[in-house]
Amino acid sequence: ILDLSNPSNPVQTAYYSSSGYVHDVYVYNDTAYASSEDTYDVVDVSDKSNPQLVSQSAALPGIYAHSGWLTEDKRYFVACEEFNVRDVTVWDLQDRSTWDLVVPMWQMPENTPTHNVFIRGQYAYMSYYKDGFVCLDVSDPTNPVYVGRYDTYPSTTGTYEGAWGCYPFFPSGNVIISDISTGLYVLDFLPDNVPVELNSFTYKITGPYIELNWSTATETNNKGFQIQKSFDKQNWNTLGFISGFGTTTELHHYKYLDKNPSAGKSYYRLVQQDFDGTKKLFDPVEVSFNTPVDFSLQQNYPNPFNPSTLIKYNIGNDVHVKLAIYNSLGQKVKTLVDEFKSAGQYEIQFNAEGLASGIYIARIQAGGFIKMIKMNLLK
Repeated sequence: ILDLSNPSNPVQTAYYSSSGYVHDVYVYNDTAYASSEDTYDVVDVSDKSNPQLVSQSAALPGIYAHSGWLTEDKRYFVACEEFNVRDVTVWDLQDRSTWDLVVPMWQMPENTPTHNVFIRGQYAYMSYYKDGFVCLDVSDPTNPVYVGRYDTYPSTTGTYEGAWGCYPFFPSGNVIISDISTGLYVLDFLPDNVPVELNSFTYKITGPYIELNWSTATETNNKGFQIQKSFDKQNWNTLGFISGFGTTTELHHYKYLDKNPSAGKSYYRLVQQDFDGTKKLFDPVEVSFNTPVDFSLQQNYPNPFNPSTLIKYNIGNDVHVKLAIYNSLGQKVKTLVDEFKSAGQYEIQFNAEGLASGIYIARIQAGGFIKMIKMNLLK
C-alpha cells in the first residue's frame, strides 16, 4: 500500500502478504478484492498500515485466480481465471465474509483462455487471448449473457498470444484493446439497447428543504427527468425538469431541491423521458418531513449538574453559531460552538470538571438570535 499524498514521493505504508502471491487487485472504499492464484480474497484496508484478510473464496480445482471486478452495485464479483478451465465465475458478496458461487462457470465456445475483466454499467468488458474483445451483459449477474466480440487475433496458434488488456472507461464509450501480437485497437462500442440505468435515488433533509439525489450508470437518448411529488402515491404533480446527457456510458449525478416541502409524509419519483417522447417511471421514495425548526436554546439537563450536562438548541436557518459558557462575573470560561451550522436540531455536552460550584450562564448567538440560560453546577 502506497501513500500518494505526495505523488512525486510515494511512501509505502504496508506490505500485505497474508494471501500469498496476489496477481491483481480491485479496491473499493476500504476493501480490497485480491486475485491470489488459488482463491479470491477480501482484504480490509481501512487501516492503511495494517491490512487484514477478511475472507477467501473456495479454491476451485485447476483454476488460476487472475483478476476480477465488482458490479456497479458492489455486490457481485465477476472473476476471470487464466487457465481456461472455467473462464468466468461470479460470486455473491452481499456478506463479504462469505463467497457464494452463483455462476460456477461461463466460457466462450471457442474454448480459449481469458485475461482481464472490467465492468461499466451493465456490461463486462473482457480481453480474451484468442478471441480479442468480448462483451457480456451482466445486468443480471447470476446469468451473464454474451453480447458480442471483436477478434484482434485471427490466428489459432499459441496459447497466450492475443488480446492482453482492455479499457472501457472513456466518456465516448469507446473501448481500447491491447493485443500482444497485432497491436492497439480503439473500438466504437455502444449497444443500441443500453437503457437509462439508475444507480440510486435518495433524499436528504437540508435545513428547510428536501434535496433529491440520483445517479445513472448509462443513458441512451435521454432527454431528462421530470421530478414528481405525491401525497397518496396516486396523484402526482410535476415539480421540475432536469436535462439528461443524451447517450453516454459515463457515470452522471443529478440533484433537485424542493424548496417548498410539505409537513408530514410525501413521495417523490422520477419520470425519465427520451427525445422521442418515450417515458419510464422509476420507483418513488418516501419522505417524512417536519416543519422547519425555530431558533431556541433549551434548559440544560440535568440541572443542577455535576460535572456534565446536556445543552440542546435549534437553528432555524443556515448561520454562524456561537455558544459559550460564562461564570457569574461575566467571564467566559468555555466556548462550546463557534462555527457555521445548517438549520436543524443540535445538542452538546458541557463538562464543568475543574470549575467551582456556582451559577453559570450558557449564551447562544445565531445571527440576530441571542438567548441565555442559567445552569447550576453543584459539586
